[in-house]
Amino acid sequence: MKRKGYNKRMCFIILIVLIISIIILFNKYAYEIDQFNSKIRNCIVKGEFNLRVFDDKGIPYSISPNKRNKFVSPFYVVHYGLLYSGIYKKDKNYKGIHWRFDSSLDLWNEPPKSIKREYFIYAANWLVDHIAKFDGCYHIIYNFDWKYKNYPNGKLNSPWYSGLTDGYSIILFLRAYDVTKDEKYLECAQKMYEACITPISNNGNLNLLDGLPWIEEYIDPKVKDYHRLPFVLNGMIYATYGVIAYENYMEIINGYSKALIRSIIYNLNKFVNKRWSFYDLVGTSANLKYHRIHVGLLKELYDYIKDIPEFSEDIRDIETVMNIWKKSLNNIGINYILYGEKTVTYYHFLVSFILTVIIIFLIWFYICRKFI
Repeated sequence: MKRKGYNKRMCFIILIVLIISIIILFNKYAYEIDQFNSKIRNCIVKGEFNLRVFDDKGIPYSISPNKRNKFVSPFYVVHYGLLYSGIYKKDKNYKGIHWRFDSSLDLWNEPPKSIKREYFIYAANWLVDHIAKFDGCYHIIYNFDWKYKNYPNGKLNSPWYSGLTDGYSIILFLRAYDVTKDEKYLECAQKMYEACITPISNNGNLNLLDGLPWIEEYIDPKVKDYHRLPFVLNGMIYATYGVIAYENYMEIINGYSKALIRSIIYNLNKFVNKRWSFYDLVGTSANLKYHRIHVGLLKELYDYIKDIPEFSEDIRDIETVMNIWKKSLNNIGINYILYGEKTVTYYHFLVSFILTVIIIFLIWFYICRKFI
């Protein structure tokens, strides 16, 4: 009898240890589990255990359960193009803000399977070929519809464009010009810069948030209610990097970059969701990926402006928010469950946690029956 009682106590202790271990696992590796879940959904719906695949030129094709076919998102062409360009940075040691390493690049999912020198130029040329003119203003065009829950009408209808992609591509075009000295890349950088500083009412990317300039990430030219646009944080910061790079490269003294930085700092608290972050200002809480990216972007912005005297009084505002969000990464899984956007991805994460607990419990119950 004593032996049986001892076995019961041990089984109970083992169960508690297992449950605590699962909680710790899902809490610490929430992002990795979330990405695995995304691949599982793609595998079930699309028969493809990938979030992104690449053609023989290194151009990325995204795979989503929400889209019938794989598709090219211009942002990811910029993103991977910048990753590919790193090989030139190592070889030539190029200087300038536009060659500055951005640690947030490592926070995006699906790193490239291989990096080749020619992939960078292929990416730059793909972007050149997908620039089109909208009533006097040039943009890199998105040729697919995109569902967006809180966007006017619930989605963006093709063709649409993005201040994030336009602005961030400036860095890629400047790097391509450094490498090739082909004037077309410098011309494209200029077009994208002009798009970022042109008011949205004139078919550009520049909106106003509390009277301060804000580069919109998602722009459907058919939507004219500019105050209802989402004001996306990561899109604004990445686009601002592009504007900074162009004005530094072209030695523009009284440009827009400082006003954009001030706008980010002034409006930053609007994106604080207790210990988490908002993706936009139309009620979308960040998912795991974008919350991590927000932390990385604030660190990059902090490191850039900390030695600029005119921002010395504002640096604490960035530091305060950055530290709040950084602390939430220590318990990222729990905070995601508490504050994350309630989407299919969110519930998949929650269900996978519950199912894991149930499976472990059933295994525990079966084994313990053998010893009691």
